Amino acid sequence: MADRAETPGNGGYVTWGRYDAEMHALVQRIEALEHAMEQRWQEQAQVRTEHQTRVWQAALAIVTGLVLPLLVLGTLAVIHLATRS
Repeated sequence: MADRAETPGNGGYVTWGRYDAEMHALVQRIEALEHAMEQRWQEQAQVRTEHQTRVWQAALAIVTGLVLPLLVLGTLAVIHLATRS
């Protein structure tokens, strides 16, 4: 019993003050990780949106720059050849 009286604190158990400090530190670390993951998710969503926008712009440029003029030219050529006789 004398051995227990000589040990500092409450017999080797974690005190509430120390527990609260460790718990507070863990909560802060978790909040920092959650914030970092949320930022990363938002950045990935933004990159995905930008990529989709670029794909649509490229598709629109190809359709309006190449396909539509060829269709119009082909249609006019068929009309011209049909009315020529």
